[in-house]
Amino acid sequence: MKMLLRYRPLCWISVAAWMIASGAASAQPSPAGPGSSLKKPATGQLSPRERVLRLGDDDFTVREQAAAKLLEAGASAVAALEEGAVSNDREIRYASQRLLAAIRRSAFEERLAAFARDGEEAVGGQLPAWDVYRQLLGNSEQSRQLFVEMQRAEPQLLAAIDKGRREAAYQTNLRCEVLQREMQVYNREISLATVASLLLAAGHPQVVLPQQSGSLLYSYCYQGGVRAALAGGDYEPQVRKLLGRYIAQSDDTTAYQGLVLATQYEIKEGLEPALRILRDTNQQPYAIQFAILAIARLGDKQQMEAVEPFLADATHVTHRRVGDDNRLVAVQVRDVALAALVHLSGQDYRDYGYRHIQPNPQTVFTANSACFENDADREKAVQRWRDYRAGKLKDADKPKDASDAQG
Repeated sequence: MKMLLRYRPLCWISVAAWMIASGAASAQPSPAGPGSSLKKPATGQLSPRERVLRLGDDDFTVREQAAAKLLEAGASAVAALEEGAVSNDREIRYASQRLLAAIRRSAFEERLAAFARDGEEAVGGQLPAWDVYRQLLGNSEQSRQLFVEMQRAEPQLLAAIDKGRREAAYQTNLRCEVLQREMQVYNREISLATVASLLLAAGHPQVVLPQQSGSLLYSYCYQGGVRAALAGGDYEPQVRKLLGRYIAQSDDTTAYQGLVLATQYEIKEGLEPALRILRDTNQQPYAIQFAILAIARLGDKQQMEAVEPFLADATHVTHRRVGDDNRLVAVQVRDVALAALVHLSGQDYRDYGYRHIQPNPQTVFTANSACFENDADREKAVQRWRDYRAGKLKDADKPKDASDAQG
């Protein structure tokens, strides 16, 4: 019988190296398998099926030459290799499986290159998840190039999108967990293409992720490639739309993380979860406060009606020390709401008695700087807002326009 040496994984850069590791000496080769029509060829021109049989030859040179010719044949050798991949001969079976993988990968790369260059017509049909992606991000050359990178990084996840929301949710959840383990063990950076694929799958309105996976996905958006894209790098428009769609459907458990990213990168879709938070009467004060700040950052006058009801909310949310005596004063939800309304309406904070307001590039102003030193100042400011909304302010008291009102 053939004595088999220990196998090592095949490196297709050097087929010969693997063939040496998997070589064997035997008196007779094992049969190709029940019902197989592979037969030991003679000499002359060999067919792909005959070359597959030579993958189990005793002679290393014969095996190496057969593997090289099958790789060169490419697609025309697939049928013979598929038969060899179920052979009873271990060498033939393993070599056929690895040659098949190499040929299919090469064909896939050629298809991706043609797709990136010429579009879907060049590949004779759609790639997995392309229809969903194209509807969201279009068919520009840049969009196609990002999609190609996503196909290379996460082909299984993208294929799951076309299988329906349940499969997409399952694969997204599974991938988030695997990536987290890899980051913990190997400290491995997650690529932009992988995060983009996760956002495409998770951003579908009918895909619902467990809280942990939803939170993990937001944390992956702080990876270097994603931050570089959002800051004006390659694929910025595409990444903004993918992230924006995911943020827009964030539920209560992950909305805060979404709002942080939305305010940091000025992603307008953050208005949707912010408004949902304000409509929910069971929200915590800190969530209400940040939702109001997000609306100040991302919104305009159209959102003022959603904020105005919180002018009656006296819940304490933070504190600040003021005055020469370093006195501690409370900041209430209504203080933050009024400061946001002043900003949205284009008025001057100083006209409302905000003496300590501090600008903030992410949230317009810092929450604890929207404070009043006493209730009298607070009530006076709220009354001024009511007068403004009722049209009772004198012309000299009204802001001229939003561009110079904050000066």
